[in-house]
Amino acid sequence: QHIVADIWAGILMTFEGVVHVGDFVSYNGQYGVILSIGVRTTQLLWFSEITVVRNNDFKNYINMPAEKTDRVTTTLTVDLSESIERIEGILDEELPLIHDKLCEISSSDVGGPKYRGIQKMTEYGVVLSFSIYCKGMYYGWLQLQLNRELTAMCERRGIRLGMTHLVIQGK
Repeated sequence: QHIVADIWAGILMTFEGVVHVGDFVSYNGQYGVILSIGVRTTQLLWFSEITVVRNNDFKNYINMPAEKTDRVTTTLTVDLSESIERIEGILDEELPLIHDKLCEISSSDVGGPKYRGIQKMTEYGVVLSFSIYCKGMYYGWLQLQLNRELTAMCERRGIRLGMTHLVIQGK
């Protein structure tokens, strides 16, 4: 049954043309490039790791064609005690520098990063939202780099990140 389902899914994927070799996809929380679409399996390249997925299991993916530009979003949680006005002032100075760094490391034009505002407030801190625009082939990698640069900015500028606070009270 599994073999027939895999073959049928492979036929549909091939003839419907919904994905192609070279397309950049998000699947199961990972980003990668489709290396091959076979009769029973599809091979995906996650950075330097090749993953083989049965065609019938290759569902709920997001196709991001390599040359199509799309929005990448990420969040940063800062401590509740931080001044939002201070953070927004720092972002005005730092985001153009982060833009230049992302363009340099990807050898590609990157739109943003743009500070999109406060997404929500939680018991762990204030969640700030950011976005960049880039080509699909860079989507996952630039999201990781944006996270890195935002974290490094917080370290350089003394911005406390939001986290779970554990209080132990003794007798």
